[in-house]
Amino acid sequence: MPLTASTKRLVEECAGLNARTAGRLGPGLGFLVWASPTAYRDPEDTKLWHPVYLEKPVAYKLPALCYLYLRYALIGMIRCFAYRGFSYAYREKSAPVLIVMAEEITDHSQEFRTDYIIEDTSHQEDKLVFSRTKNIGKNYTALGLWKKIMIGEKLEMSLIADFIQRLLAGRLSIAYLESLAIFHRWVISYSWCFHYDFYMLVHKVLSREPAEYRSVFVPHEMHFYSRMVWKAAKALDVKGITAQHAMILPEKLWYFPEAAEVKAGCALPDIFYVYSEGTKALLGRYYPGTDLRLCCSPRFRKWKDSGRLDRSRADAVTFVCGIMEYDTAIIVKAAKALLAEEYKDKRKIRLRLHPAGIIGRAQREWIKAASGAVSVELSKVPLKEEFELSRLIIGSNSAVLQEAVLSGVPALALTSGEYICASVLPDEDKWTIDVSRLSWKRVEEQSARTPDQDTTRRFRANMGLDNPDLTTATVAAA
Repeated sequence: MPLTASTKRLVEECAGLNARTAGRLGPGLGFLVWASPTAYRDPEDTKLWHPVYLEKPVAYKLPALCYLYLRYALIGMIRCFAYRGFSYAYREKSAPVLIVMAEEITDHSQEFRTDYIIEDTSHQEDKLVFSRTKNIGKNYTALGLWKKIMIGEKLEMSLIADFIQRLLAGRLSIAYLESLAIFHRWVISYSWCFHYDFYMLVHKVLSREPAEYRSVFVPHEMHFYSRMVWKAAKALDVKGITAQHAMILPEKLWYFPEAAEVKAGCALPDIFYVYSEGTKALLGRYYPGTDLRLCCSPRFRKWKDSGRLDRSRADAVTFVCGIMEYDTAIIVKAAKALLAEEYKDKRKIRLRLHPAGIIGRAQREWIKAASGAVSVELSKVPLKEEFELSRLIIGSNSAVLQEAVLSGVPALALTSGEYICASVLPDEDKWTIDVSRLSWKRVEEQSARTPDQDTTRRFRANMGLDNPDLTTATVAAA
């Protein structure tokens, strides 16, 4: 789904604000800018990026922003005094490569293995694993109370200076004020404390003797913590390496730093393994100086040799969704519309919810009530069996849609005019429909569109299934 003009304006204002603020803060604190929500532009973090907010009149926006300021100011007052750092584990094997990752993407063992890279036993790497919620080893912080207050004041003053400059230049706009609000709520909430500490720890580990790391690998490409790693690596002349871990699409705003941001110091990885030539073309102009190479992610390699499905039981219509609350809201809206429609050949509806999905109260109550009915059931079967039971997979912001196509199962992507919906399937009428237009007639039409060999071949290429697997040996040789 193409980004709206209002979202594009907000991105442009955020990029300009980031570049100016990084310049004002200088090398001592400027690195923090690149972990801010105006740089790591995540539509899953707040509705402020979505048309459901951006297209509203000023009379709606002002109370919403006031509420955010009060909420985050209260959070900041607590965090300023309560924040005591984060937990980390450092596994040394005298390797030339350091892997830095969040504990959430590991197997939670003492070895902290992860599905994001295949660990070749002949190329074991050092690991720095962190957690902001669990005690996994040592605690780290470089911040005392007064230092927090002083840094917070410098961040505040840089934003005030930018606001005054724009005001005097007569260049205030709603989009600029919204970008300022997104950045400022991060400042007053003291969320930057973790990013400051994380940068300092990574810098300390990368520069310690006698480790002398040649490169650092981060599975999350341009996430807020990855940006701190790239910045520290650049400062120490250590090669930064990353690899695509999920589908990279234009609607995932954090993957696309603006030229002004890169010029102002937003650090990029030196080597970026991606799935396809299409992804290389998509990212090319945003990553000057980055070597884009091809790989297959361990998360998708299971589809390289997927067996034939037994489709004799395929009868249900299955809804799938991503992790965010609005993803669930979209599929619930679609399911409710189908159930309410008068149609003689209605089929069983299955809901396959994301295991870590955020579900709103209204949606949760409806799902609980509907799943007790004969016509709706919650799915808990393995994905392969799900495909065997489903005539059609319908969803929003879910890679399951692509996996369905790879398996030869008809699929249909839902979009909504209220939200940024990633174009998981091609943004064409053949593959995508607005949730308000879904009907049983379209369900039956789409169910008859079994993906042909050319289509599945194209999707295989998009998911990197014909590329070499990403392994620690690959990273060590880079």
